[in-house]
Amino acid sequence: MKLRNLHNGHLFAAAAFLTPTLAVYLSGFLTPLLIVMALALCGLSFRQNAKRLKISWIGAAFFLVLALWGGVSAFWSIAPERSLTQALDLLSLGACGLVLLAGARTLAPQERRGLGPALLAGLGIAALFMTAEVATSQAIYRLDHPMWGENKPLNTIFNRWTTVFALLVWPVLLLTRQKFRPWLAGAVLVLSFAVLVQLENSSSLVGFVLGVAAFFLSLRFPKRATIAFICLVMVGTALAPRIPLMLPDPKTLWTEMPGLSTSLVHRLYVWRFVAERIEERPFLGWGLDTGRDMPGRTRIIWNVGEGGEALPLHPHNAALQWWMEIGLFGAVIGGLFMVWAFVMVLRRRMERFPNAIFNGAMMTGIAIASLGYGIWQAWWLATLFLTAALLVSMTGENDPPPKPTP
Repeated sequence: MKLRNLHNGHLFAAAAFLTPTLAVYLSGFLTPLLIVMALALCGLSFRQNAKRLKISWIGAAFFLVLALWGGVSAFWSIAPERSLTQALDLLSLGACGLVLLAGARTLAPQERRGLGPALLAGLGIAALFMTAEVATSQAIYRLDHPMWGENKPLNTIFNRWTTVFALLVWPVLLLTRQKFRPWLAGAVLVLSFAVLVQLENSSSLVGFVLGVAAFFLSLRFPKRATIAFICLVMVGTALAPRIPLMLPDPKTLWTEMPGLSTSLVHRLYVWRFVAERIEERPFLGWGLDTGRDMPGRTRIIWNVGEGGEALPLHPHNAALQWWMEIGLFGAVIGGLFMVWAFVMVLRRRMERFPNAIFNGAMMTGIAIASLGYGIWQAWWLATLFLTAALLVSMTGENDPPPKPTP
């Protein structure tokens, strides 16, 4: 293929192939993939007769305000240098992500033909690696055990790939819409559920199940379901500091229900610790990305298994992290960003099936962000942007307008 024939569809096909394959062993490379994609899209946009990238000004405003507020938080942060660095990282990652989404909107129908095969090929190769790891007790992983360690459970070693897989199910499901057959979509969902159960990543499994529930609700009640999700996001973000204190005492749960997962009980301890820190600084927070510097973080909780820190680097909940680090204003910014994402789905006026897929994907992402990972982790933000871009690129804005959603 000659360079002058390269178009945005080729770039997104490469991203569709690389995202699942990199996530198996090299999930950290998803961030460079996002950056390279953004730079390549910018480069192609300057060619003669190329479609110009239309960046969402609302999305840009959200990331700009978030980064500025995070930078300002350095004045009262307990780790000012870390806060400033993270603010710059958010600004750059947000810019790359918005460029990626703008490029996804430019694809013509003929430029999208390679996306589906590339995504399926990438998932297929990743599935072969995962099958080999399961069948051989992580033999490939252990080839480099001096670097990665050994004797780790499967759900710890490959939890990032499981998360990426749970999100990429939705673009795969979108491939069935051209000749929609309910049995085919159902088969994709059932097979995906079986894979997630086998890999034992609770956050990804719960996120996927909630996403499937949102998918079916959106099929039946497109607009009303989206409005309900918006209300749920708003209420959940607003009440995030109070919910951990309203939940059962984790020590009592551990005593009365010893069969509960230790990670679940530990997570309840973590959330309660974070809620207490939020009460101390509810308006301004402790500073952007200060989880690892939080006072009392390293206190060991001996009531759970072999013990665990009161706060292992981050709260494993996006809303709690916003409240704890950048206070009330930061939580408002984060909550409004999620609301804006749902509003954008409504504004696209898609048919029921793709509309339901978008809602399912967003609920999966929100649920996982509420149960695992730090919301500022670069690979995680890159994964969310790449998934969103694949969904947008596979639906397109250059097709004949669909019938309005009833």
